[in-house]
Amino acid sequence: MASPSENQPVFNSPAIVVTLLGLLVAVHALFTMLPDRTADLWIWRLAFVPARYGPDGYFIPGGILSQFGTPLSHMLVHGDWLHLAFNCAWLLAFGTIVARRMNAARFVALSTVSGIGGAFVFWLANPDAQVAMVGASGAVSGLMGGVFRFLFNAPRYGGFAVMREMPRAVPLMTLGEALQSRGVLVAVGVWLGLNLLFATDFASLITDGEIAWEAHVGGFLVGFLTIGIFDEAWPRPTTSA
Repeated sequence: MASPSENQPVFNSPAIVVTLLGLLVAVHALFTMLPDRTADLWIWRLAFVPARYGPDGYFIPGGILSQFGTPLSHMLVHGDWLHLAFNCAWLLAFGTIVARRMNAARFVALSTVSGIGGAFVFWLANPDAQVAMVGASGAVSGLMGGVFRFLFNAPRYGGFAVMREMPRAVPLMTLGEALQSRGVLVAVGVWLGLNLLFATDFASLITDGEIAWEAHVGGFLVGFLTIGIFDEAWPRPTTSA
């Protein structure tokens, strides 16, 4: 008979999270095998470029297909292995928690709208920028925003271990409840503050490239505001006296 440890999966995460991690790694590995010039061309075709939607968009590789497709495709491409590693780590952490509450289709939908929301806010802040914005950061930030809507309810419903063992036993806060929760407001404030630091020279201490903090903020807000649409509602349990 196999021991309990032998029965544990290699990745203790839902299949959809593992699948997405594998997809992101596979896409980046493919790019590393392409000649530099070819890889650069495809990055511009798949990246979200705000200027693509302005009068100079005609000169950016990709044409009309990229205008419609890059709000989605930019999430699959990463600048380097470190960029990919950071996003995969956050996806594994926050994506696992969210994916245990909902089916794969709802999880993908929440991630997708968060990523699109991140791209939209990046465009609002930089409408004429000829910058290739890539990465799953907006989508992952949206998952984090969604987690904040139930994470601070956990102590009232059996503790944080319940989120792992019975993920739907911790109810989602209503938006009104979340906006009145000191824990939620402090966590959101810290998260937004850290991302505003990325708009300064502080970002150069972390990476040689620029950090699309606008996409982080946009994705986070979309996930925070919309998770209630995607969360699979269970009857709200009662707290113990």
